Amino acid sequence: MNTRTLPALALALALGAAPADAQLFNSPTFMPPAGNDGLSAYLVDGDGIELGLAGAWRGFAGSDFGVRVGFYDLGGTTAFSAGIETWRTIMTADDAFPLDVAWTAAGGAAFSDAVTTLWVPAGATVGRTFVLEQVTLQPYVHPQVGLQVHFFDAAGVSDTDMEIGVQIDIGAEIALQERWKLRVAFAAGDADALGVGAAFRF
Repeated sequence: MNTRTLPALALALALGAAPADAQLFNSPTFMPPAGNDGLSAYLVDGDGIELGLAGAWRGFAGSDFGVRVGFYDLGGTTAFSAGIETWRTIMTADDAFPLDVAWTAAGGAAFSDAVTTLWVPAGATVGRTFVLEQVTLQPYVHPQVGLQVHFFDAAGVSDTDMEIGVQIDIGAEIALQERWKLRVAFAAGDADALGVGAAFRF
């Protein structure tokens, strides 16, 4: 192989990895519209991900802000992500309107060997809480749209790519106790991901 083609090949491989890196920051979001504050930890699997570990701390000091981090095994390389989140309830379920609705916004980045991706999404999370005999169930959907900026650097060749990304999360929260909750979510968009975890509310 001509040595001049190696940088181009490396950059092409980095470009191919960009969609997965783009959603490592908050995919899935695990963000129901009500009661999403507290500490949480999740296992994540998906496109390009062998194993992912993600965690969030939301609503600290009574605020509508949170932080999120993640570490991912991409099969031959690793990636790290970090970001901030905010939300605000705009509708609460009642007799007139049966759904809880909150707007959301976030900003974060994912870092791997050859690709750094900035991801600035905004959207709305919509769901409903059902109180059963000993379990509280909250299914929800969380569509987001945002700006993705990819910075590539492979074999001494650098490039930048910008696009609009779309992600839709479908999830559910199950509360067995007042403070402990189980969460599962599936994210579909530029890359698909599935995750499960638990949250502790102070």
